Amino acid sequence: MATSHILPIANVRPEQVPLGSPVPNVPHAISVSLPTFQDNVDYEEAKPRVVDAMVSGYPRFFVALKVKELIATCEKRYGKPSEKCFLWPSRRVAERCRHFVERYFTPTIATDDSTPTPHPRLATTTTPTTGTGTGTVRIVEFSIHAPSSELKPDGIKVIKIFATFFPQEASSIAKQFWQHTGDIVSSRLAAFCLRWLTLKAEEDQKNARVSNTITITNGTNTTAAAALTAAVAGLGCRMPRGNRHYASAKLISNGSVYNTTTAGDLFHGVPAVQLQDPQEDMDSRDYEVYVEERYGRNLDLSFAPKAKVAMRRRIAMQVSHTAAVSGEFVVTEEDVYLFPTGMSAIYNAHRIAMTLFPKRKSVCFGFPYTDTLKVLQKFGPGCYFYGHGEDNDIETLEKELLERTLEEEDKILAVFCEFPSNPLLKSANLIRLGELADKYGFMIVVDETLGNFVNVRILEFADIVVSSLSKIFSGDSNRKCYKRLKEALKREYEDLMWIEDAIFMERNSRTFKT
Repeated sequence: MATSHILPIANVRPEQVPLGSPVPNVPHAISVSLPTFQDNVDYEEAKPRVVDAMVSGYPRFFVALKVKELIATCEKRYGKPSEKCFLWPSRRVAERCRHFVERYFTPTIATDDSTPTPHPRLATTTTPTTGTGTGTVRIVEFSIHAPSSELKPDGIKVIKIFATFFPQEASSIAKQFWQHTGDIVSSRLAAFCLRWLTLKAEEDQKNARVSNTITITNGTNTTAAAALTAAVAGLGCRMPRGNRHYASAKLISNGSVYNTTTAGDLFHGVPAVQLQDPQEDMDSRDYEVYVEERYGRNLDLSFAPKAKVAMRRRIAMQVSHTAAVSGEFVVTEEDVYLFPTGMSAIYNAHRIAMTLFPKRKSVCFGFPYTDTLKVLQKFGPGCYFYGHGEDNDIETLEKELLERTLEEEDKILAVFCEFPSNPLLKSANLIRLGELADKYGFMIVVDETLGNFVNVRILEFADIVVSSLSKIFSGDSNRKCYKRLKEALKREYEDLMWIEDAIFMERNSRTFKT
């Protein structure tokens, strides 16, 4: 009888991803390896064994390493000794963070009022502006200008980042705003900014070194840069169009790459050259972009606005297809709004609704993902929590609505629920909630992340549908609040999705089908 050489499946274990490593192992991963159950428990309890090992994580909970590096750069240049900061993609978000910290933080230690002096060499790279805040919280705006090697006729010329500075002891309060709102600086945006800062500093150093070097060419005093230009012309070579930020210049002739020494090594206008591997002409960032565009089929960054339109259109078409059974919906890309994170969509749904009825509280119906409840509790006048999300909770809600007065602060702003809920997988009775909404004039906001708009048809029962998977916030056209929400969105909406994130998201959405 033949003996099987196939091992029992129970004895076969795949190679374990080390604790704290990114999953997948790519530069901007947002998941982390917690291989064992105990690792997960220790993570929730913030045990150093796990937390200190993490190099990646969900960006609202684990501030990405590149973001931390950019924060540290900002604190070093513009912070006071007793201050910390968080970075934001727009001034309006920074202002909201300032208001949040001032609302919940009570100073206990006097802060140092000394103002740091910006590093002289970086003064041309970042331009701080202070004074918009009050008390112990302030906002710094700085502009990161494109280095000359990155300038393109239709490209980005400047990136503005906004920092909210606060006392060190208020760090946990500011972190709550980062975690709850999701209006954050992404790791790709931080990496892009850091790269520009580095290239600009290298350019400044190189220009200073070259401008201070005198070389004799044909008996005439000239700068080393001019001598190099003359040498290039004499050799019949061309300067490379990309990667001009390296400290040493490169000459390209007949497909080979030659690396010149520094300007001081020029002799009679002829550079000393050394054969170099052509692959070394590409830095890590350029190589990453090349791979993604060549093999990942990423669009060029100049197509980011069109990529966002393409995503919104795909989502609208899918939602319309799912809702077509009722024959009442016409959803276009104008009804789809992109946000940097899924939590940002939920937070902004609540924030924009509050611009219509600022005194009203919301209802959290069912046990939700934790930050949804925190948003409703901490931003605005508060909320009512019906944790079970059962039909008898709807009866209780209706009874309490009947007993309340007609004062504005007694009315309901919106009912927030998940369909189905995470992690209990309960589905609220949207038909009955919708009947109450029509009767008492509140909105229905549904987070259908687990169900997904491909699999569940809820648009006809909601004023706002939120999906964390696609980072969208979409409104439909048959609820009573549609027109008022659209007007509020025209006033309040900011496109905070970083262009590189949009490029990757668009690529990933191409194969999203029913």
